[in-house]
Amino acid sequence: MDFTIEFDQILELLPSSKVEGKINNSSLTGIAALERAVRGDVSFLGNLKYKSLVSSTEASVVLLPLSYEGVPKDNQVYCRMEDPSHGLATVCEFLEKKLYPRTDPYIHPSAWIDQTARLENGVSVGAFSYVGKGAHIEKDAWIGTHCHVGDYSKLGSESRLHTGVKLLSRCEIGKRVIINPGVVIGSEGYGFEQIKDSHVKIPHLGQVIIEDDVEIGANTCIDRARFEETRIGEGTKIDNLVQIGHN
Repeated sequence: MDFTIEFDQILELLPSSKVEGKINNSSLTGIAALERAVRGDVSFLGNLKYKSLVSSTEASVVLLPLSYEGVPKDNQVYCRMEDPSHGLATVCEFLEKKLYPRTDPYIHPSAWIDQTARLENGVSVGAFSYVGKGAHIEKDAWIGTHCHVGDYSKLGSESRLHTGVKLLSRCEIGKRVIINPGVVIGSEGYGFEQIKDSHVKIPHLGQVIIEDDVEIGANTCIDRARFEETRIGEGTKIDNLVQIGHN
């Protein structure tokens, strides 16, 4: 991982931490587990069953719970806080913005957008993506490359469709939703009736509604409902390779 974060920046990100020790070089260039960390790395103790590794770690900065007893080595700093895992997440969020900065809003020339679609200010649409008729893309939403936004679907403000997402017709996506690569939303549910000696397909006429602040892992499929809706509640987090059935 190619990054640099200054120790002073970590202190700004974690203002309530209690600092003990001193490091000679304030530029940090890595994040690693306690047993694999080297000089220049940041590490943390998120689970007390690994506390025996703290005294031997070579990490320059170690995020620790308030209850940890021990002192840092020469050229090492301990930062004690209520929740080291959350502290590390805060640092990683800062680094993510440096490693993967948001680009200025743009519509790639190869994107195909129906003339009846409505795109609000700050929307980006990547190469070879499609936005269907009557679709509504709200402010600051971001559509990556090779995505499909079906007819009359809605993508909420600040939501992100990563590479290859297929959002089929009449789906509704809330605000600040993150949909990772390869996800399919709104495909037809698996439904058949046994009529005499044959399987007769039952059309699924409903939709998928995804509320605000949801994150959906790569290659997950969420089927549309048979009659009404398949709804994913606000704040839900879904892992990769999950299939959620109709309704």
